[in-house]
Amino acid sequence: MRISRKARGYRQHVPKNLSLRSRKALVLYDAFRRPGLLTRIRRSVNKLLESVPSASTRYGNTSTDGCIINSKARGSGRIAVYASMGNGNSWGMNFGIARLLELGKLSNEEKRGIIDEGWELSHLCGNWRCMNQDHFAVEPKTINLQRMHTEYPLQLEQQLLNEIYYQVTQVIDSEYMDEFLLMDEKYGRGLIEWSMATQWTGMIKLAMHR
Repeated sequence: MRISRKARGYRQHVPKNLSLRSRKALVLYDAFRRPGLLTRIRRSVNKLLESVPSASTRYGNTSTDGCIINSKARGSGRIAVYASMGNGNSWGMNFGIARLLELGKLSNEEKRGIIDEGWELSHLCGNWRCMNQDHFAVEPKTINLQRMHTEYPLQLEQQLLNEIYYQVTQVIDSEYMDEFLLMDEKYGRGLIEWSMATQWTGMIKLAMHR
């Protein structure tokens, strides 16, 4: 059965130049009433998930509640999902918010917080590159900042090192691996900080071939 243009949420049914607040409200409250909009959000979310192997696949960890690491994220680790509503209206939301939305796991309180009070996505695991929806929470910015600065788990250091090792083996010839391991032994945690602040797969490859 063909879905009507109205049901699919086409641009002529959305006014031009909506405010940011109105765009947020339209996406968060109307996505399930606009199948076309919801389909586009889900397509973007699934594309990102399919590009990132799960922690259990990569590290042999059978736990279902482990972090799913997005090694491609830089800086703050923000991954945006853009929802286009037509007539020049769009909203780039955090991947975690898009994921919770399409799963139907955003409460009305959380939606109001995002729209009116600037609530943000927090990672309960402390890993801002994690894509596991079970680790997500939508909270006021002050709580989010406090969590980022005081609840970062120490075990993530080893998890990040595991991620570095995995990526390095994909881009560096075996003859350079001993040199990389010596560099890791010398710099320790500094290697983690450096890797997260740079496009490290390319940088390490260049460094090893000098």
